[in-house]
Amino acid sequence: MSDDALEQALALGEEERWDEMAELLEGALQDDADDPYLLGWLGVAERERGNDGVAYEYFKRCLAQDPHDPQLLALAGSGLASFDDPEAETALRAAALTGPDMSTTRLQYGAYLARAGLFDEALGQLRAAIELDPEDPVSHSELATALAPKGDIAGAIPPMEHALELAPE
Repeated sequence: MSDDALEQALALGEEERWDEMAELLEGALQDDADDPYLLGWLGVAERERGNDGVAYEYFKRCLAQDPHDPQLLALAGSGLASFDDPEAETALRAAALTGPDMSTTRLQYGAYLARAGLFDEALGQLRAAIELDPEDPVSHSELATALAPKGDIAGAIPPMEHALELAPE
């Protein structure tokens, strides 16, 4: 049941139908209260609905299940990072280490490191994310965002311009 529910919920999320996504995932949790995928994506849905406290608890519960999927670690880790939870770093580092060939894991960890002021480490992760997915505007934007506070304003301009070319909206 949880695989079908998760697939349906992700489709609802693609359409930004967060209330319906959350309801579907909550129902699926009745059958499997410890499914880390349901918990992680319910955290996303609740955050999008503006229920930050509830979202935080779902991200915590997700990681408490000790998931090994790098993408799920990145999802829950970035969710916790938005609440300045110190467990975020561990989850995001694990995501990048176990999924080094996934741009999402490298992007999320790099963005976290940049926000923590660890610019050199962040730049390595963000450049790796760009190498893995050169057409992702978010990676280019995050690279620019990491370069600017490091003091490399001139270096931040090309990746930001490229991000805007990739996603003008």
